[in-house]
Amino acid sequence: VKKWQLGGSYSSADERENIRAQMGVACDAFFYEDADGFVGFNVGRWIEPDVEIVDDDIITATFTEGQAGTDVKNAFSVEYTDPIIAYRENASAPYVIDAPNEPYEEDSISAYWIPNHNQAVRVGARLLKLARAELKGSLLLKYQGARLMEKRNFHLRFAEAGIVRAFEIDKLTRNDDGITWSVQCHSTSQQEADPVVIEPTRPARTEIEVEDAIPAPTN
Repeated sequence: VKKWQLGGSYSSADERENIRAQMGVACDAFFYEDADGFVGFNVGRWIEPDVEIVDDDIITATFTEGQAGTDVKNAFSVEYTDPIIAYRENASAPYVIDAPNEPYEEDSISAYWIPNHNQAVRVGARLLKLARAELKGSLLLKYQGARLMEKRNFHLRFAEAGIVRAFEIDKLTRNDDGITWSVQCHSTSQQEADPVVIEPTRPARTEIEVEDAIPAPTN
């Protein structure tokens, strides 16, 4: 099985942005804009950060810790297109994090461009790791923020807050003044960005037999 595959169909009437987003979720893609205005993407994998942001680059910074709300998610299931049951939608086995002090709370998402159970479980693991990121940040950077263009990850060395670790960019925006940049991000690591996943047993489903011997129409 290839690590990343896409399989599906769309109509010319569909919004391009919706199609792009659906495909992106299915292969954990990261989209970026380069200095010439072209859009590129990387499929899901750990990319070692080669840009470091330090105190002198930061105008303001806000961080939150843990997940919002009272129901902490520790399991994730992905609904995908299953060729084994005649290409119908099917829910994957949930990817579960062992959290003995937490009640079982499962989240889910539909990603119908995923064509196999293995990929569905890996996407579920990735989304669960993202939801459980230790830190989420919002940074206003000086002109050095331009160095983050085309980057998925960066290293933050923020002595004022005592933070030294890798972060993944959720959104990067050049502000109207043309020299400052806004960054929304979350803490990450190689294990979180590219987790080793032991595929759980596929949920039991009855195979669907397809009858295509249709009689010719009359009159």
